[in-house]
Amino acid sequence: MQNHKLRHGTKLIYGGGELLNATSTVIILMLYLKFLIDVVGLSPMLAGVCLVAGKLWDAFSDPLIGAISDRTHSRFGRRRIYFLVFSVPASLAFAAMWIKLDGTALWVDVVYYAAIYVAFKTLATALNVPYQALGPEMTDDYDDRTSLISFRMAFAILGSIIAGVVPNMVVEHYTRAGQPELGHLVTAAMFGAVYIVCWLLIFFMI
Repeated sequence: MQNHKLRHGTKLIYGGGELLNATSTVIILMLYLKFLIDVVGLSPMLAGVCLVAGKLWDAFSDPLIGAISDRTHSRFGRRRIYFLVFSVPASLAFAAMWIKLDGTALWVDVVYYAAIYVAFKTLATALNVPYQALGPEMTDDYDDRTSLISFRMAFAILGSIIAGVVPNMVVEHYTRAGQPELGHLVTAAMFGAVYIVCWLLIFFMI
């Protein structure tokens, strides 16, 4: 914990960590159910099962990872090590959610998309929980802590706006070209690359 005032650059880098939660939440809400039904070919009920699996698991993974993070010991601290270890796996899992399986049985599709969504939610939690705990540990100055929250919220709003516009544009472009599955995958790859950069910046610069 620092006693001196945090620089604006540090706050900016920290705020970027909110992009994973803000953009992935919007993208999944807008596109994942539609992707599972229209592109993968699942029934609405089975597509809903895939989404519910991730939501139910989230209720268990949040407190579990919070407890593990609190007890973590490493030369990088108990929070930052998670950004190094899980940034790439989380982005890869996010991209894997949008891969269309070909020639597989229906039950394989359901198991795959439910499992990969659970995997992404777990990895995202392994980043978000330590990230949210890191802010108050960066400084004991009340104004700085308030400012860090403001930067986080600014990135949350910005990320939500971007995620509400860009993915639809990319998917529609590829859909017109007859490749809707590629449009979803390209979108996930783009945002996944941004996530990796943001987490590694936090790890190396804070």
